[in-house]
Amino acid sequence: MPLSTTLHVQWAVLAAKKRKHVLLEKPATLNLLAPDEILDVCESNGVQLMDATMWMHHHRTDEMRALLLSDVQRFGQLKKIHSCFTYEADHDFLHNNIRVKPDLDALGALGDIGWYCIEAILWATNYELQETITAWREPEFNEAGMILSCGSCLCWKDGKIATFYCSFLTNMTMDLSVLRTKGNLHIYDFAPPQGRLSSSSMVRPPSGPATIHDSNTAVALPALAAG
Repeated sequence: MPLSTTLHVQWAVLAAKKRKHVLLEKPATLNLLAPDEILDVCESNGVQLMDATMWMHHHRTDEMRALLLSDVQRFGQLKKIHSCFTYEADHDFLHNNIRVKPDLDALGALGDIGWYCIEAILWATNYELQETITAWREPEFNEAGMILSCGSCLCWKDGKIATFYCSFLTNMTMDLSVLRTKGNLHIYDFAPPQGRLSSSSMVRPPSGPATIHDSNTAVALPALAAG
């Protein structure tokens, strides 16, 4: 459904009532209640609601979970997550793109690329909801009040924390770090993924060398050299 976010609910509901499967771009909606409305209509009409956030459905994401996130005994307790998605938008984008228009994609950078960051955090915690969220001070807005850059800190009852930053005003970055007590995952192109676990991703196991992967080889490096 290639429409601005403000139109998603209206047209998703209409499509579902016509018994059409619905594929929604991110962000799916502008608030927490609207997805339930879409899901209820889809369920009552026997159709599927699908999320077009590509990295979540990529085989590399399954590899990451199998390699690191599913092996709790080997890699230990989850302690810290950081996700960051930024790019430097040009003058035309910052004045004319739907992502900076309150009547089109009203969440700005938070909805466009912060969506990926938050989704990555939830994925890394196996969708355990946080206890508190604290927005960072001094987010940047345009004249229409649209978010151009922002960040936040999320905290859980067991002590783990997560941070994210998203911006239209910063050089291109797509980083995800998942830190556990015995091993870590660092990936530098998490959304959109460019292939399998690649030369831009590194897994540091509990002991021994770190490993850098690409689509064809796995190269073991000394721990100090890989740090």
